Amino acid sequence: MDLFFKLEVTNNDFNQVMVGVRVLLGSQDIDKVPTYIEIFGRVLTVNLTRARWYDFPLTREESCQADKKLTIKFGPSHDIGNVNLVDSVLVYGKTKENFGWQEDQVQKF
Repeated sequence: MDLFFKLEVTNNDFNQVMVGVRVLLGSQDIDKVPTYIEIFGRVLTVNLTRARWYDFPLTREESCQADKKLTIKFGPSHDIGNVNLVDSVLVYGKTKENFGWQEDQVQKF
């Protein structure tokens, strides 16, 4: 798969952990949306007829891996001018206390 661009999300709040991502595509032009979205190796193929949200709830392991940084990869669009539009990206978090975060149980990946 061809990678068009990636978005790196940095968690600067020591008390929060990222638990999910929501991506809105197609509000502006469905021909200029990425052909896929990839997070932690999970690839979601995009085939739109109208605007919609794509949800990526993170597993507990993925949330632990994304303690400081999360990378979202986007594939190329079908646009002949190589224009790629992402309308919105929301990142959901929980406090480490609500998540059940324990420093001694976090594995370094």
